[in-house]
Amino acid sequence: MMRFNNKWSLLILTFFLTSQCAKKSSLSIQNNPEAYKNYILAYSSGLLKRNEQFRIEFTKPIIAIDKVNQAVDPSWFNITPALKGTCSWTSINSLEFFPDKSELKSNQDYEFNLDLSYLFPEIDKSIKNISIEFSYVPVSLNYSWLFPRPELVENNTMYLSGTIETNDNIDPSKLLEAVKAHVGPDHLELKPEISINPSNPLKYDIIIRHIPRSSRSTELNLEWDESFVQGNSSNKSTIMRIPGIDDFEVTGVDESLIDDNLLTIYFSNILNATQDVRAF
Repeated sequence: MMRFNNKWSLLILTFFLTSQCAKKSSLSIQNNPEAYKNYILAYSSGLLKRNEQFRIEFTKPIIAIDKVNQAVDPSWFNITPALKGTCSWTSINSLEFFPDKSELKSNQDYEFNLDLSYLFPEIDKSIKNISIEFSYVPVSLNYSWLFPRPELVENNTMYLSGTIETNDNIDPSKLLEAVKAHVGPDHLELKPEISINPSNPLKYDIIIRHIPRSSRSTELNLEWDESFVQGNSSNKSTIMRIPGIDDFEVTGVDESLIDDNLLTIYFSNILNATQDVRAF
């Protein structure tokens, strides 16, 4: 029969109890709102928007006015799992944590743990360590494509434009990694251009130029990933017809967003003022 030395048994038991106490050292404010009603007036929780900061507002002034916009002492708080960012006093009774967005993970729950005894020396030890759960919505990407149109200064070529709408600022170079385009039976690869829309920082303009027209119609194949920033692939694709050099046809029709009675019609060739297009 195996026997344990009493000294080791006591040591193991002590370690187990200490570990259990450590796990329970922080109380969730979501589960214990009454315990903190005299200390916490409001706080961020649940699913935050991509441009939101985590915020705690206290019931009374905590710092002097000259401390506003200064960093919160990092020994007073921690975030689990670890999340880089800065934590600052935004008023005499509130703090905000500004996460490094490049570190944010989708479908990840975070806990902001704070030792309130630094702010409220009179607080009972049993509730001095508080934890608040929060998370961030995933980055979303919505691609919208128009229809192929003829290049104005380059014969026998076309271009395709579109937009990408998202809920967060993304480096255009990162978006370029998610879009692939090739045309024809030889799968000629085309390089898209992506830039930030001047009227909306969360909208990106995308254009694919120098799409060659051949003697016969070909196919433009587009592939894009709408969730590459999440680390999970969500590939989508579409195929567009590129008319042959001698073809004159409608490449697409788009309804007006302003007037239901208006249509935008895209042609494969540049029109002139005297051209009769009634047949289309």
